[in-house]
Amino acid sequence: MLWLLTELGYRGTVSKSAFFEYVKSLRKLGIPFGHQRFQTKRGKRLALYSYWHLIELATVLSLRVYHAVPDAVLRGIAGYRGKLYRLYQRAYAERCSGAGKPIVIVTEDCEPVELRGLYLGLDIVALA
Repeated sequence: MLWLLTELGYRGTVSKSAFFEYVKSLRKLGIPFGHQRFQTKRGKRLALYSYWHLIELATVLSLRVYHAVPDAVLRGIAGYRGKLYRLYQRAYAERCSGAGKPIVIVTEDCEPVELRGLYLGLDIVALA
């Protein structure tokens, strides 16, 4: 799972060990699945990740662009986990349905790319 998150660019420029510790600290705060998803194998507690756990982690790691994810946001994500998982599932199921407003991304170096489907907007507003 850490390998996949790294491949998707969520590790950024931090070291592998620093990224591992960050994800481990998120687990202590209940992200992505609380404390009940651990399995003991040969004396070690192992986390069992599903697709939905990966999406939740990707959501939280996406917020790192703000250089900090406040505990209130983490509590909100954990508190609304059931509703968010239903939204993730709907977005996945309807990814090719034409639902959602297309978004065009334009960069200087590449041709415009049109993204289609449903996207999660957390509507987080920073208070000044």
